[in-house]
Amino acid sequence: MSTSVTTQVYDLPASELPREKSNINVVNPRFELPAPPHVVVRARSTTEGIEMNVLGRNRNNEGVFSGDDNSSFNESGESSRKEWAAVTACSLCLFLSGWHDGSIGLLIPTIQNYYNLTFTVVSVLFVSGCLGFMLSAILNVHLSDHLGFGRVMFLGGICQVISNAMLVPAFPFPVMVIGIGLQDALANGFVSALRNNPSAKMGIIHSLYGKLPPPALSVITTQFANQPHWSYLYMIPLVISTLNLAFSFSTFRFHTQEELLGPIQPADPVESASNERKYRQVFGSWTVHVMALFCLLYVGAETTIGGWIVTFLVEERGGGTSAGYISSGYFGGLMLGRIGLIWLNEKVGERRVVYGYVLLAIGLEMTVWMLPHLLGNAIALTLVGVLMGMNVLRTTIPKWLLTGSMGWVASVGQAGAALFPFLTGILIQKYGVGVLQPILVALLGGMTIPWALVPSDTKRRGD
Repeated sequence: MSTSVTTQVYDLPASELPREKSNINVVNPRFELPAPPHVVVRARSTTEGIEMNVLGRNRNNEGVFSGDDNSSFNESGESSRKEWAAVTACSLCLFLSGWHDGSIGLLIPTIQNYYNLTFTVVSVLFVSGCLGFMLSAILNVHLSDHLGFGRVMFLGGICQVISNAMLVPAFPFPVMVIGIGLQDALANGFVSALRNNPSAKMGIIHSLYGKLPPPALSVITTQFANQPHWSYLYMIPLVISTLNLAFSFSTFRFHTQEELLGPIQPADPVESASNERKYRQVFGSWTVHVMALFCLLYVGAETTIGGWIVTFLVEERGGGTSAGYISSGYFGGLMLGRIGLIWLNEKVGERRVVYGYVLLAIGLEMTVWMLPHLLGNAIALTLVGVLMGMNVLRTTIPKWLLTGSMGWVASVGQAGAALFPFLTGILIQKYGVGVLQPILVALLGGMTIPWALVPSDTKRRGD
């Protein structure tokens, strides 16, 4: 076997050259050394080839889902496919959360009669989800550090399966307040750490929160609410949660987040300082806090209507359990308003149009309050849903604060979604379900106060 020897040129300083006479040019000192022969290991067959590669990492010590930071959203390759599989698994988590949140209000009359509960006790369902998210946020860091991302994701999936399985046979009421926020917190944290377009993929998983259209969810839930075995409704999320558990395990296994995404790079001091300044700007902005208060009242009113309106129609208007179909008109109006009012917001201007929406919604709620007519109430509630579909926060908050501030505004709004329906349940228990409409009128009227406090130059951006 012959070995070919090639030469390779190396440069050395002149001071390190030997002083004896040689053929080396001192002005441009160079000498030649033979390069080592290229050694190739040959196997007798392809089955004998062994590749030393750590599972889940590539030669650059990157994770399963890591890729080129500059890659496009529609990049191809194994890394991209695995990343999209992970996004799909995370999306199922938020879909389940939206299912539970959307069905609570429709089932309140049925749950209350089945368990013989007071309005105060049954209203705990509104805060249970919020408490679940808070508890999961506290446990998330501790469990992820000790068990790893994959194991905690699997644990969250088991919790969802168990909770839905316990709801199907209508076990005692305390079981129904089990929170399922553990997987949701992990899903948000994982997708936000993806290297390829995390913002776009965060938008995808959050768009799947309650992706089933609210009118369809209302019809499905009402159908089960009219049956003796109403709790069989939870067989649907039970099947979805089981698929979610299997899909999450096949996607993440028991890997840690570092194994999946690659090693976390240390934060750039300049970038960290910039982020700290941005946080100070966000929390020091009067506009952000005023809009957070507006969102607190807005989401509180929106959720209170959806949560208690079926009970109101049953108790005050004699609508029966089929009143759930009327709520589908309200939710359908919300969907229509989110899209159909955009052109009106731009044409009229956000400052004036919000006052108009609120005043019209108050007038319609007064109609529901004063007019004891089921069909008239149904039409009015549908129109209220359209008006409550206003979408002005994105264009009202300054663009340079939009990304950092939306998380804070949304968190305050989520608190309103738990606080006001719960307080409404307490007041209904004491004064009767007829107190719902005065509460809604007060919430809608209260929305105009923080809106009036928004700086004029911000409000006029849409004028």
